[in-house]
Amino acid sequence: CDPAIGTKVFFDAMYQLPPKLMLYGGTCSSVTSLISMSAPYWDLTQLSYDVTSPEFSDREKYPTFFRTVPSDLDFNPARVRLLRHFNWTRVATLYQDETNLAIVRGTVHSQLESSLVKAGMNFTAQGFVDAESVRRRMKQIKESDARIILGLFDERMARHVFCEAYKLNLYGKRYAWILNGPYSSRWWNSTADCTRDQMRKAVEGALISNFLERSTSNHRTISGKTPAEYERQYHQRVSGKRTNPFHGYAYDGVWVIALALDKVLRQLQQEGNVPRVKLTYERQEDMKVFMFDAVKETDFQGVTGKVRFKDGDRLGTILYEQIQEGSEVRVGEYFAENDSIALHSVQWQGDNPPRDKTLRVEELRRVPLALYIMISVMAMLGIFMAIVFLFFNIKYRNQRFVKMSSPYLNTLIIVGCIFIYLFVCLLGLDGALISETTFEGLCTVRTWMLTVGFTLAFGAMFSKTWRVHVIFTNTKMKKMAIKDVKLFGIVAVLLLMDIVILTTWQVVDPLQRGLQTFPAEPGREVTVVPVLEHCDSNNFTLWLAVIFVYKGLLLIFGCFLAWETRHVNIPALNDSKYIGMSVYNVVIMCVIGAGISFVIKDRQNEAFVLTSLFIILCTTITLCLVFVPKV
Repeated sequence: CDPAIGTKVFFDAMYQLPPKLMLYGGTCSSVTSLISMSAPYWDLTQLSYDVTSPEFSDREKYPTFFRTVPSDLDFNPARVRLLRHFNWTRVATLYQDETNLAIVRGTVHSQLESSLVKAGMNFTAQGFVDAESVRRRMKQIKESDARIILGLFDERMARHVFCEAYKLNLYGKRYAWILNGPYSSRWWNSTADCTRDQMRKAVEGALISNFLERSTSNHRTISGKTPAEYERQYHQRVSGKRTNPFHGYAYDGVWVIALALDKVLRQLQQEGNVPRVKLTYERQEDMKVFMFDAVKETDFQGVTGKVRFKDGDRLGTILYEQIQEGSEVRVGEYFAENDSIALHSVQWQGDNPPRDKTLRVEELRRVPLALYIMISVMAMLGIFMAIVFLFFNIKYRNQRFVKMSSPYLNTLIIVGCIFIYLFVCLLGLDGALISETTFEGLCTVRTWMLTVGFTLAFGAMFSKTWRVHVIFTNTKMKKMAIKDVKLFGIVAVLLLMDIVILTTWQVVDPLQRGLQTFPAEPGREVTVVPVLEHCDSNNFTLWLAVIFVYKGLLLIFGCFLAWETRHVNIPALNDSKYIGMSVYNVVIMCVIGAGISFVIKDRQNEAFVLTSLFIILCTTITLCLVFVPKV
């Protein structure tokens, strides 16, 4: 492999007879590089069977170079095809940052970017120069949650990599390592920092793309033998001697030369009508050109698979091996001529191939059905109670005791409370029970139902309290009557304000279904992202602020009126004391309930239960204070 000696031998041979029509070899890249650059000056076609360096794929630099062995670059499509086969679109590469691997690494990156990044792949690359930097780079891979790792490093560094993989737990059913061969048999058994058992666990399941020493096909080759028959005869002849892993490519190379020479001789024979046995070197210049064309058009079945060339490189077959129970097992092949893959006997440590990342699943938080039913039953009991009070109020509306309490306003209170109870029933409905479209409509219905129900119930109580206050503070007039019509007017004004606000909201900024995402709950295989379904709009906070300010001022004023009339005891207004207590009840419950709901709004079940209970309790107490004394 000395470039100087190799070049001298080549030049000496070129100036010696007989004339050379074609070169077969060499085996060292440093020597082959110099000879391949010189060969075109003699119009010589050169064929190699074991030079794999990507450098020789440059047709401008090596225009007459061919090889029967796949180039290191040919492993890249095989690896990309393997990724596509398992639908892996998020990968990391761990590469040895040395000059002899730079071209391979660059090509892997470009091919992955062109074929996988478009599919949304997150691509990361980590390079290292020595064993000390391996651990640091592998920690970065683990932190990035990469599960599929392409390894581009030699056998010596592979031992360091997998020893660190064991220490960092970057192995097992959650990870897939794809390495570039060839490596020696059981290469993982020799390491300084990890035991053999630890190394065996770390490399278990790793996939290795390798040169195919012979095809697994049972078809007859150009020689008339099957690949298995050829291999058997080869090992019989070299028994006890050191074998070359590229012997199949060398055998197919001989056939490339033989077939090319046969084709050229036939062509010359047809042109000159000369018997083949009488051919001489008189037309050697033509023969050199014809030999190049004949090699370029090579197409036959060899012992290493289909033998064809594209720009000098072999369109061959790449072998997939997998480390299974401490042995390298053939599990498939990649066919470059049609970019296809055939896999068999691939074993994973889990039930399925590993995912290329932790699966991120959005999980909609839902109110448990049992909890929703329980709250709804309580609300329905409240509605039933309200209907009983409504029946009592209507049936005995002309009796003096009921008539003096303004039964028509009492009816408004009951209707408002029923609306609020219905709001509680609708509050627990979510995506588990209704569709997204229905949910958006439900947002509007719930908003109107709670707002209008509150206005009818509290508005009627507010107007009653206002009447007591006006009569109580009337010091100049001994007799004063405020009819129910005026109180209905107050409720109507409050209701009109609700209609204006809500209608404007729905027209200008309609409510829609919104999703609130919460911090993920990480797991080993699946990360659950809780998502909460809620009603939302572009200016949701602003509209809520408008309603809260309006209702808040009403509550404050109602509370003031109730306080001012706390000692009033007017027989004609026999429920004034209970109405005042109801106002206190509403104010206190609304303040406490709103505060608690705001604090625990991110905890859906707790917020639903507490909000519902406060509303049911507030509404029930109000109904009982207003109607139980009358019963």
